[in-house]
Amino acid sequence: MLLRRSESDFRRNFIRDRSKNGVSMNLSINGLHHVTAIASDPQRNLDFYVGLLGLRFVKRTVNFDDPGTYHFYFGDARGTPGTILTFFSWPGARRGIRGTGQIEATAFAIPPESVEYWLDRFKEHHVPAERTSARFGEEIIRFADPDGLLIELSASISIAGIEPWSGSTVPVWNNRAIVFGSRLRVKAESVGLSICCACPMVP
Repeated sequence: MLLRRSESDFRRNFIRDRSKNGVSMNLSINGLHHVTAIASDPQRNLDFYVGLLGLRFVKRTVNFDDPGTYHFYFGDARGTPGTILTFFSWPGARRGIRGTGQIEATAFAIPPESVEYWLDRFKEHHVPAERTSARFGEEIIRFADPDGLLIELSASISIAGIEPWSGSTVPVWNNRAIVFGSRLRVKAESVGLSICCACPMVP
C-alpha cells in the first residue's frame, strides 16, 4: 500500500513527537477489529445471527450520526476484537448490490469437524447453503443472511483464543466462530478483470 505524502508526513511526525515524550506506539495493522453492514429489519437480523448462527448479542447501541438507528454488535462470549460483526438497522432500506470496490462476503472460521453439523442446521432452518470450492485448503460453506449479505463458514484450525458463548443455540463444540475475514472485489483496470482478495481478521 502506498501512502500519500500527507499521510507519510503525518506518520513520521506522529512517531517523532511520541518518541520525544518517551512513548512508543506500534502502528502496524494486525487485522480488522470488526466488520459493519446494513440490515433492514432489526428483529429479523437479531433472530438470524443469534438464533441461527448462535452468536452472542454483545451489545445494542445507536448510530451516533443517526441516533434513531440501532447499532447491533454480535461476537463471541467476551466480544473479543476480531470476532465482531455489527449492523446498522435501517427499516425499509433497499437491498445493496455487490460489485467492484465493495466487500463481497464476510467469513467466519469454524472447526473443520463441524461442517456437516452446519450444513444440516441450514437445511433444518430452510436456509439455502452450498459447499463451494476449497480456499487455501479450507472447506467453505456459503449462504446469505435475510438481507442478502453473503456469509461464508471456513473450516479452519485458526480459531484459538475464541471463547464460545454458553447461552448459544449452537452446541459449544460447534460455535467457536471468529469473523475470519472479508473478501473485497477489486478491478484490475489494465485487463478489465475483477478479482477477490481476503482481508483476515486478527483478535
